[in-house]
Amino acid sequence: MNPAFVISKKQIKAFERLPDLKSFEHQMFSHIAEHFPVHAGLLGRAGLSKVIILGIAKAKQYGFSTRYEVCLFIDMMIMLGSEFDTDIQLPFVSRLLNEQPSQEQLQKIEIVYKASIAHIEKTLGKEEVFPINALSKIRDLDLNELEKRLSVNFRQSLEEELKVLWPEKCIDLHKNIVSNLIAQGIAKANSYGFSKPLHNAYFVMFMFVMGHEFDKDPLYPWVEKVLNDPELTDEEDKFSRLHFTANAILKKAL
Repeated sequence: MNPAFVISKKQIKAFERLPDLKSFEHQMFSHIAEHFPVHAGLLGRAGLSKVIILGIAKAKQYGFSTRYEVCLFIDMMIMLGSEFDTDIQLPFVSRLLNEQPSQEQLQKIEIVYKASIAHIEKTLGKEEVFPINALSKIRDLDLNELEKRLSVNFRQSLEEELKVLWPEKCIDLHKNIVSNLIAQGIAKANSYGFSKPLHNAYFVMFMFVMGHEFDKDPLYPWVEKVLNDPELTDEEDKFSRLHFTANAILKKAL
């Protein structure tokens, strides 16, 4: 794991008590800009503020209240998706957060953080914290070829696409989780007016790589903006805009 992403003993002292919101936001702006510069550059202060506020609220639901605890929680949001605590792709997170009521909060958040880092190292290696290869593959997809591959046995073909997209993660996940993720993804895609196999598959791929609630995640405001644009009533128009915007963002980020 890149040591830049590991909270040091010195930083622990700096995150003892959660002060007023503005003070903590300012501290987190600097922390995120240093350790997650791409996100900071894409989101800006206004976007980061939404992530931080959500992180504070979500952390509070689990009883985390110190600066150190909330910082770790927000770091995991950035690395795994803002709704990482309920993502079926990360079952260990929910289990550790909800089945250890007797532990002190500091011990609990550190256990969850270490387990998350172990998961990242297992699926990405020790030098990465984001699925750069998988995102690059999405950016470089030939949609015509993908549509052809999906035309025979859609579900099975999509499972094979996910294996190619991020093989290490597929090995790590139980087959039932992948199957359930696909079902959830298709249902979500349908709710936004996507009915074609290609469009559903593209949607599932983003869920697989960016988190199961990527469509509502403040880390990716461009997704929600496209999906909820009232002027995009035609399925093809909406998908084209989503694909165009995704590629533009990925080219800037990668």
